[in-house]
Amino acid sequence: MAKTSPTNVVEAYRKQFDKDFTKLLVLRSHEMISGGHMILTFAGRSKPDPTSEHCCVMWELLAK
Repeated sequence: MAKTSPTNVVEAYRKQFDKDFTKLLVLRSHEMISGGHMILTFAGRSKPDPTSEHCCVMWELLAK
């Protein structure tokens, strides 16, 4: 996505993420034993704009 991406492109990415993440959780739930736990780690951002440079700090640190 870029700052010039139309809002429908941003929305399409969001919907695809929702679909993919839901599927991930459903499939992982079948792999877990009864009473098991799953730990999820999420990278967040301080601004709602997905094209903001604030969202990439972690990736820049990992690339070093």
